[in-house]
Amino acid sequence: MCLGIICTLGSAFGKGIESLHVRGFSEPVVQTWLSLVGGEEDIDPAAIVGDSLICLGYLECNVYQHGDTIFVNTGKQYHFRSANVSGDSAVLWKVSNETLPWSRSGEFDLARITESANEILSWCESNGYPYARVELDSFSVNADSHFVTPYVRVLAGPLVSIDFIGFEGNDISQSWMLAKESRLKNGMSFNQLRVQSAHRRLSQLEFIRSVREPRIVVGEAGRTGIVFEVEENKLSRLDLVAGLSPRNDIGEQTFTAYVDLQFLNLFGTGRRGKVKWTKPAKGIQELLFAWRETWLARLPLYLEGSFAQRVEDTLYVTRDYGARLGVPIASNTDIFGGVTRSELLADSAVASLLSISPHNTVFLELGILVDTRDHFRNPRSGYRFETSGSRGQRLTDSRPQGSNRRSFELRRAVLDLEFNHEVARYWIVHLSGHARLIESDEPRIQSSDRFRLGGANSLRGYREEQFLGSRIAWTSVEARYWLGLSSRVHFFTDWAAINDSPAAAAGTPRNLIRGAYGIGVRLETAIGVWGIDYGIADGSSPLNGQLHVSLLSLF
Repeated sequence: MCLGIICTLGSAFGKGIESLHVRGFSEPVVQTWLSLVGGEEDIDPAAIVGDSLICLGYLECNVYQHGDTIFVNTGKQYHFRSANVSGDSAVLWKVSNETLPWSRSGEFDLARITESANEILSWCESNGYPYARVELDSFSVNADSHFVTPYVRVLAGPLVSIDFIGFEGNDISQSWMLAKESRLKNGMSFNQLRVQSAHRRLSQLEFIRSVREPRIVVGEAGRTGIVFEVEENKLSRLDLVAGLSPRNDIGEQTFTAYVDLQFLNLFGTGRRGKVKWTKPAKGIQELLFAWRETWLARLPLYLEGSFAQRVEDTLYVTRDYGARLGVPIASNTDIFGGVTRSELLADSAVASLLSISPHNTVFLELGILVDTRDHFRNPRSGYRFETSGSRGQRLTDSRPQGSNRRSFELRRAVLDLEFNHEVARYWIVHLSGHARLIESDEPRIQSSDRFRLGGANSLRGYREEQFLGSRIAWTSVEARYWLGLSSRVHFFTDWAAINDSPAAAAGTPRNLIRGAYGIGVRLETAIGVWGIDYGIADGSSPLNGQLHVSLLSLF
């Protein structure tokens, strides 16, 4: 309350105030109050100072203006006695908690009453009383002892339970599926934190464009419920990315391409299908097919199946067959486990030339995912954390050079972290960190097992998959200006550390640190979201950067 008065001030010294005479208080503080008054003609500087002092407990202050001078005599500061609280018995046990600011004696400050009221209202909203009110009835002032006792009334209002969960605007999505995704349950007491979490989860769904703030409604027979108004995206998503690298030493440029077609929310049940084709470099192609079955038997379970193939310039082929089962353990947390069978196919001549061994490997994986972002594609707040570990057993077709065995154990670890925070209106700081690790009992980690780094989705300013490593880590820092649900302008810097990147055929371990900086934009248009990133490798000319152009289209 006190801050609300002070913040309306502007500069007072332009209104004929030349000097101050202050007794019993800090003159610089009073000067600060007056400097906030501005040129508002309808503001009385003396009244502003007096009201501010009363907020701080100087109830007997005397403030007046004479000519161009303001005189301030604060008098003694009053102190709090514990608040006298009355009201509904349903919540009185909470408001008598001695940890509340108004339950402690001390210097008078109206902000303590506001803070206590907010604590009570937050507790009520999380325990079934969304209509609770806190009313300040009066003050009892003891002028002899200079103590103030506030008299407060707490009105809980009706106890509200969620008897039904409704949706509006969902022409495609089935209501039962959206209700499952919200994690709310019929019959539960109203909980503002749970409702906010449900709003966030629905906003994170890729087939939902936006979700309005939920509202409490009263339906038939006095039943109360929560209604979400949603705006849906189209059912299919096409993501196209093209890259053009700077010319190399012999004047050649590399064109890269990425095509990702996803079928979202099939049959309105959240099922998903995916087809992805990638050309990260000349002579290399990747193909991926994936399917995700959600809410198995309407239980909070999802099952994913996938097939991936990578062709390395007709030299060898790798194929992965995978399955993953996930289950939510909290409103924004999932745990998952999976199994993947990986195989490498190559003839003996190529295997000898590249020092690789055709093999079959089975990996078992376990991981956890936590996602609190307010939007999956262009978030303004929240974080995403995912980590997993896997252990694999490999059987090679022949004994690798330097070993008399054909069976080996592999271990992999993955870590992804993203953080978003709006530091000023529409200005967002985006931080992300990623790490990959693989270890093997083999004499040498094969090139097909190493992690690839560089390009549009990791280290901008460098060619796609320019670096290989058995241990890699990279981070991105972006300053984003939010333009809309899918639009933004951003400035970025990317840095990476690569370990065990092979030096030509010898494969000599080495450590690399590489960085880049640049600018990018995402702009939503009638045909989709256009994206442009221009990255410049550390030490390179600004005219010799890497250009990445993308189009995300929904249809």
